[in-house]
Amino acid sequence: VVNLSFNFILIYSFGLGYPGCPLATVVTRWGAFITLVLVMQRIDLCSKCWNRPERHEWTDPQRVKAYLKQAVPSAISGMVEEYQLQTVSVFAGHLGSEAVATHNSFFTL
Repeated sequence: VVNLSFNFILIYSFGLGYPGCPLATVVTRWGAFITLVLVMQRIDLCSKCWNRPERHEWTDPQRVKAYLKQAVPSAISGMVEEYQLQTVSVFAGHLGSEAVATHNSFFTL
């Protein structure tokens, strides 16, 4: 809702046109991130659910191995998904502008 409002304001009220859309998205996402950080600091949820590791624990081989065991498959999965979407977008681009618009609309939702 906030992003939609910023889109309308920047595109039509300020007359930015198409460049107003990504600008509104950036402002909205940064606003959401800053709000999340402020809420977490104010409520102090982190201390109840996560003990911050000490500096020497960051280089502990067992912890690094456990982290990589989870992070590497997740990163590979994200890359494969992104490459799949890009490939489908390229193929849709050969079908015409309506196909690209439909493709982008469905993946945005």
